[in-house]
Amino acid sequence: MAYSNPTSGIGFNVIRGTATINAGSTSVVVNLPTSISSYSVVVTPTTSLSALWWVSNKTSTSFTINIATSLSTNTTFDYVVIY
Repeated sequence: MAYSNPTSGIGFNVIRGTATINAGSTSVVVNLPTSISSYSVVVTPTTSLSALWWVSNKTSTSFTINIATSLSTNTTFDYVVIY
């Protein structure tokens, strides 16, 4: 996973990064670089997927990216956390 430094926007901050679900797995936990009490997260796969994806288990320090079925190759997602 890669993080960029939080950048200030108009009344909000943003953390951007990349997370990979390894081949044969169905999820990856993304740990946030700081505790955040309330945030939204946008996740985008970097390649075309034949499986559904979603975010779950949002806590102040992490969230999980899931896919419905395991795939035979690594699956990379870009994400943006807005807080």
